Amino acid sequence: MRNRWIITVISLLLSWALQAQIQYRTIEVGALGGKMLDIYPNFPSRGLHRAVILSYSHLRDTQANRDFGRPTAGATLSFHDFGNAKVMGYGIGLQFEMTFAQRLTEKFYLIEKFRPGVVYSTKPFHYLDNPKNIVMGSSFAALMGATMGIRYSISKRLSTCLEASIWHSSNGHTTLPNVGMNSPLAMISMRYVFSEDSVSVNHRGPGTNRFLSPWSLTIGGAYGINEAGGTTQPVNGPLYAKGLASIGVGYTFRRIHRVTLAMEGYYDNTYRLWNESQEWVKEDEFVQSSALMILLGHEFIYNRWALVINAGVNVYNPTLNRIVGDIEANTAPNKIKRWIRGRFAIRHYIWKPRKGRASLYAQAGIKSNFGQADFLEFGLGMTFKGSKKVCDKPLPSPSPL
Repeated sequence: MRNRWIITVISLLLSWALQAQIQYRTIEVGALGGKMLDIYPNFPSRGLHRAVILSYSHLRDTQANRDFGRPTAGATLSFHDFGNAKVMGYGIGLQFEMTFAQRLTEKFYLIEKFRPGVVYSTKPFHYLDNPKNIVMGSSFAALMGATMGIRYSISKRLSTCLEASIWHSSNGHTTLPNVGMNSPLAMISMRYVFSEDSVSVNHRGPGTNRFLSPWSLTIGGAYGINEAGGTTQPVNGPLYAKGLASIGVGYTFRRIHRVTLAMEGYYDNTYRLWNESQEWVKEDEFVQSSALMILLGHEFIYNRWALVINAGVNVYNPTLNRIVGDIEANTAPNKIKRWIRGRFAIRHYIWKPRKGRASLYAQAGIKSNFGQADFLEFGLGMTFKGSKKVCDKPLPSPSPL
């Protein structure tokens, strides 16, 4: 059960091989270096975090691709030496990669990359054999990367790139410890275009659907799991479930952008355990072990896939208030996490009828308290849209790519 979310990520990676006609293919190799950030007491000593990557990407001529400015998409394989092989071992990462590029001059491009995926650790934490590795608490964890850089075209097919990136890994609090990896890394790479076809596409930019209202109603539910305890203690405990329900409104201001405002509530069996073990609650256990929050969100929509980012505040969460007040250190981050909630999720629209008024989606994500992973969740939901009156206007003149 702890690695169930890996299936979702791998499905995301493989799905890109089943879509429309490929326009061109590229391969890129790179070397990275930096140092993992020390973010927790008793963090293991470490030297330089070194990594090498191999990336394959392609361009497909789809409407979703044109709406995003025709980015390339593909997969990245990476090998990591975290700077202390004896304690932290090595990591092998597999990620989906999307790259955006903007031409600055004839030879120079500004690029941005986004990489969600998984990483396998060769020496995760073990309370007897490897107790010092509080960074990698499990063999598998999520691996996220965000990059910005400059690409220089040496020739039509060959280019080099200098990038600055941040890499993060976490197991979503499903296995303790869950300190996680945070490494700012610099990279130099070489990129080769080994298959290219000329494409003539008229691009009008990310428009909206003229027949549907930009407003929508979303109703959803989710099942969450985590291991009870703090960031590093206790360990090897069972997983505890939580049930979530949400209702919210959204506004689609481009085909690829939707902003949302939602109210969410959940019952948490981990909170119930805290209340029982600490004898905090003697009545109204269900209510006292529940939480209510308001979340503002943004959804990047790419074909049937979407990246969901939420941030908001706790309206009601008595158990978390007791944990922070009575159990954890009285620090500013702990005080803030009593109020600040977040989510990072990947969403897939399973069913999108022809007229687009109702959509069924599934998603997998990580819920957080002020950036600290709280639990892993899997959810289903429905989005409903109404129709709108159409007033046809002359279309703008197309511009070639």
